[in-house]
Parts: sequence; C-alpha cells; structure tokens
Amino acid sequence: MILQVKLISKLYIVLILLFAFHFSFAISKSQSSKVTINEIIFLNNTDKPKSFLEIIFQLKDSNTGTKIAPKKDAGKQKSYLNSVSEDTTKKENKITSVRESSDKILLYIDLIDYDQRIQISVFNLLGKKVLDVFEGLPYKDPDYAYEVSKANLPNGVYLFIVLGKNFKLREKFVISR
Repeated sequence: MILQVKLISKLYIVLILLFAFHFSFAISKSQSSKVTINEIIFLNNTDKPKSFLEIIFQLKDSNTGTKIAPKKDAGKQKSYLNSVSEDTTKKENKITSVRESSDKILLYIDLIDYDQRIQISVFNLLGKKVLDVFEGLPYKDPDYAYEVSKANLPNGVYLFIVLGKNFKLREKFVISR
C-alpha cells in the first residue's frame, strides 16, 4: 500500500512538471511570433511606407533577436532581393573533351566564332612544341575530332594548346602504352 502511494505521488509530480513545461513553452512561443504595429519604424512623416514590401524592410528586430533589415537601408529594398546579374547563356570558347582511342588522341572544341583562324599544337611539360596538329579555319561542327597519332609521341604528359584571335585554350592529356 505504501509503495502504491509513493508511485502515485511521483506520477502526479511528473504530470505537474509536464503540464508546467507545456504551458510555459506555449506562452513563450506565442509571445515571440507576434509582430505589432508598434514595432514598425517610421523615420518621419515623409518616410512612411507606401507598400507592404517597404513595411517588411522597416521592421524592428524581432523578439528572437533576428534582424530583418537594418533601419538605414529601408529605402534600398533591391539590395535585399535576389537578382540575376549574370547572363548564363553566354557562349564561350572551350575544349569540350580530349578522348583516347586505340591509336589516336581526339580533341573536340566548341568555338564562338568559327570564321577566325586557329592553331592547334601539342607541347610537352617543359614548354617545347612537340607537334603541330592543325592551322587554318576550324571545322564548323563541334563534334569534329582533331586527331593526333600516338605513334608520333613517346610516353608522357602533354598539353593541347588552341590559339585563336582572342583566346588561348589548353588541356592536358597523357600517353602511356
């Protein structure tokens, strides 16, 4: 009997603590999520917000200490908005890939202007030109492969250098047999 009374009293204490914790959590949650009209900053009568967006940028620090927007930048809403400043559709000159077949190394390039002369050469890592691959107007197909025979090169690390009027491209490749 005494054991039952002790267990029941402990159960009541646990229930009271849980209720108190739940009640205090609900109060603190409701207080921190409210924003009242008194929290809106008006610098003077001429600076009253004209739109909902301006009101948002003029809110004071919230009860959680999180700053929504600094008071001095209230007129500069655009600085807080994400904007695309770069054009991602710009095409650029690039070496799309260097592939190896059984007896050749294949170079694929994609250019902005195919009407300019280019020069493709192979250099070793010491900077010495080892082989001239192509010189003249490039083929207008980006799927065209400029070929280098492996038989002409000993084992080692090499660089493809593509020179144009306004650009220089380079890509490393390895010969190992």
